[in-house]
Amino acid sequence: MFSTLADSHRRLCCRHVAVTDATTVSIDELRTTLADASSAATEPDPNRAARIETRLRHVHLPMLDEAEVFEYDATQGTVQAGPLFPLATDLVEATADAPEVDAAMPVLE
Repeated sequence: MFSTLADSHRRLCCRHVAVTDATTVSIDELRTTLADASSAATEPDPNRAARIETRLRHVHLPMLDEAEVFEYDATQGTVQAGPLFPLATDLVEATADAPEVDAAMPVLE
């Protein structure tokens, strides 16, 4: 669970699903949330949304699905809270003020 939530994009996806009123969230909505968050911190990039969506579909959402944080429906392009979503959101909130994990630091599994 910790390695799954080590990435800031996956934590932001969890936060977004936690605060939405809908039971199902679209990939488009998650892409917009991540693009808005990253555009505030970096230079404008016309390809950012496409890259974010690719990473969501092929990296982040499958990992969150495998960890049972989300139930990811790739065909419909949607996610909903999975069985371990409450635990994940508790961990995300408990570590909200923690420094970002250094990508060069090995992750203990």
